[in-house]
Amino acid sequence: MLKVDQEWIARAEAQYPGLRKTIYSWDAMDLPPCPLCGSANTAKVSAGLVGRSLHLAAATTKIRLLANGYPADCYCNQCGRYFDGPDSGNAQTIGARTK
Repeated sequence: MLKVDQEWIARAEAQYPGLRKTIYSWDAMDLPPCPLCGSANTAKVSAGLVGRSLHLAAATTKIRLLANGYPADCYCNQCGRYFDGPDSGNAQTIGARTK
């Protein structure tokens, strides 16, 4: 789900050409629901904190950035747990609330 308005996206696009398309691609991503709470409000986990990815994470709930490490494929924005998606062959939750 988008967390910013079109004006914010336009300002970010001026700094990072092509970011608008990236934001909409991530926001349209079909992610698995949380296996623990069932919420569809989930995000793909990505490592790294650089300007472009920080702007992307500020714009959509579909990405969860970590400075280092990679605890699982996905993160539940509702219950705060990391979990592996169905493609990984392990849909168990790992980790604890990290909000």
